[in-house]
Amino acid sequence: MFGSCGVHSAADALNDDKSLAGGRIYHAAVRFDSILGHKRTTLLLAVLTLLGVVASASVLAGGVESSRSASVSLPDAALPQGCSRPAGGYLIVMTKYGYNDSVLEGAGPTKAWPVIRVAQGQEVNITVCNADPTQAHGFQIETYYDARIVAVDPGQVVSVSFVASQVGTFRIYCAIFCTIHLFMQYGQLQVTP
Repeated sequence: MFGSCGVHSAADALNDDKSLAGGRIYHAAVRFDSILGHKRTTLLLAVLTLLGVVASASVLAGGVESSRSASVSLPDAALPQGCSRPAGGYLIVMTKYGYNDSVLEGAGPTKAWPVIRVAQGQEVNITVCNADPTQAHGFQIETYYDARIVAVDPGQVVSVSFVASQVGTFRIYCAIFCTIHLFMQYGQLQVTP
């Protein structure tokens, strides 16, 4: 009800003989209805967004479970030519599931993946392959391989070599936006003395 004149809606305001200021009440009712409409729209968008987040989480959780289940197997990505682990080195394969299947391994703020462990002074050789046929992915390593943003195109193979001179934990991450970007932020290079 609007005010004390007994008006319940914009239509009532137009039909109410008792309203002395029928025009003003109608305009107030329309403004009130439009505010409610805006709130309903905002609420609807919030609910749809929440459903999208829940659905995405369910899909990702299902992906994690399916990778651990023997009854369901994931399709193997076709590796580009030259995509192999260097002798004594490391192999990073980029797919629609991230670095070495980051999503399926549960990579996130509380779990680093992939993790490369080396000793200080060790020469580090990494082959980075993009087996995702649809998009480029980035590859960076804090301190060691981050002087410029490196984009690895679909089917491309990149060789990275450096000496691990500084002790510590260094983030391995994607620096270009891609659909799996959030799961490509949690790799680690761990250099011990």
